[in-house]
Amino acid sequence: MFDVYDLDKKTRYVYEKIDFVDNNTLVQRINNYRGGDTFVDDYFYWKNVYNYDTPMNSRGLETDICNKYYLMTGKIQEIKIDNISYEFAKLKTEADIVNFAQKYGMLGIKFDDEGLQSVGSSYFEPFEIWKKTIQNFVRVLKLYKALAIGEKAAEKIEDNLLTLEASTHFEDRHYVQWYDGQPTGFSFENRELDTLSFIDIGRKVLIQSVENYINPGIEIRAAEVIDTEKSQMGFYITERRETKYLITAIYYDLWQQMNANVSIRICENPKCQLPFMKVKRQKYCCDACKQEAYRLRKEKREM
Repeated sequence: MFDVYDLDKKTRYVYEKIDFVDNNTLVQRINNYRGGDTFVDDYFYWKNVYNYDTPMNSRGLETDICNKYYLMTGKIQEIKIDNISYEFAKLKTEADIVNFAQKYGMLGIKFDDEGLQSVGSSYFEPFEIWKKTIQNFVRVLKLYKALAIGEKAAEKIEDNLLTLEASTHFEDRHYVQWYDGQPTGFSFENRELDTLSFIDIGRKVLIQSVENYINPGIEIRAAEVIDTEKSQMGFYITERRETKYLITAIYYDLWQQMNANVSIRICENPKCQLPFMKVKRQKYCCDACKQEAYRLRKEKREM
């Protein structure tokens, strides 16, 4: 990954050019592969993750260094990433993903030794990993929304968001899964569960879900040297938080939204019902859902 995301200034410093890769292009690149093509190397990585039968089963995004900004201006392009988590949660179609990636960059996703998502550089990302990452982000938003209602959260979490599944290998342990059966990465011994409510479990899952992308991805840099007589050295150094990974920037933005108690609402379009970060009196996650909900109400009245 070549981009840099300044988390304090909320800015993407663009070094990368993102392109959509269709099936035919992918097949051609693989057929011409003679080694040393990081794009094809990453394809084979994802092929093992998703068990692709043929290259024709995959489409996605490619990244490469883009030199045109140096040639034209001598400077890299800068793009603001304010509320990037809000935009990420609204992505629904492959076209949405392409537009988002071309503006903000590649996710920067790989898997750790336990098969859970983590951060990592990638020159090719299939749409599958984008869709799964968006789904996981939606799960986290729903959990955040449930925890925000206070004491009533336990029932909401137990019935709709998290489940406990007995381990088939360890008799005294339960695994925590999302409502759709996906792993959270958490497990507890039975004696631990005796002292934990679903609110306690939900908090642990929420915090860890965010930390999984923040902790390994953020680097602390020296931002500026300030002269001052108040320091024995005669100066002090300000810090700058930055990351190479878009997914880290997205979850860091969510972390800040959580600390600011930003409200989460469920889209009132019955065909959507995805969570989104509420702005003012907003009832829908996007204008398209607002228009679709209006059409549905109109059709219902005309019946």
